[in-house]
Amino acid sequence: MDFQEQQKKFEELKNQFAQLNTVFDETMKKNKFSEEDLKIDENALSSEEKQAWEKIKSDVQNSAKAHANDSAPNQSSKAGIGRRNAIRL
Repeated sequence: MDFQEQQKKFEELKNQFAQLNTVFDETMKKNKFSEEDLKIDENALSSEEKQAWEKIKSDVQNSAKAHANDSAPNQSSKAGIGRRNAIRL
């Protein structure tokens, strides 16, 4: 990946981040949440709430991993790299 491709990808990620921040802010306003509402004491949750919370956390982690794998550059072929005087066909 050359520098221009990296810059382009970086700009795309910045735009995506800004969009996600906007969606987050709109959701907070729509549901009338405050910063205090986001602070959760996991020890104070009931067992049913803990199970639901763990499921949500694992779903988010799996989604993030899947998205990271989808957006990762595919560099499976490294043939000829580091081989001096090799002629690629």
